[in-house]
Amino acid sequence: MLSSPLGFNVQRNVKIKSIYQVIGILVGVCFNIFYITVRDVETAVCCSFSILFGSVGLYVDIQLLRGHWRVWPCILRRYMWLGIVGSILSLAVLLGNLYNEMKNRQMSSFRSDLWSLSSLHWSAILAWTSRKYHVLLTDVYTLSKGHS
Repeated sequence: MLSSPLGFNVQRNVKIKSIYQVIGILVGVCFNIFYITVRDVETAVCCSFSILFGSVGLYVDIQLLRGHWRVWPCILRRYMWLGIVGSILSLAVLLGNLYNEMKNRQMSSFRSDLWSLSSLHWSAILAWTSRKYHVLLTDVYTLSKGHS
């Protein structure tokens, strides 16, 4: 049986990042409930995407801490692509909202811009950490395979 490739500092940093993600998800859920009750659909959708990317990032971190790393390299690559596509879509929505606001000379969807920026933040973190974990776990798996 292979030991965990994570050192103490890596585990501590992942736990701190997980707490940060949980707080972000809880804040997003509270605001999403508020936006749904006031029938602000555009902002609720942007908020939901932010919650989605934060939740997937939290899932990746929890699975890393639980030790499910032997079968992960191919799955982590999919999460990395999900984060990249999410970043591109979030940036497109953000720029589209900003263009629409400048064209119409109004700031009606400021909250949507804020949640699109938050969605961009969470999806970029998802892509970056998935890539980082993929490299870390692929190297550890390759090195440990030679010692069996």
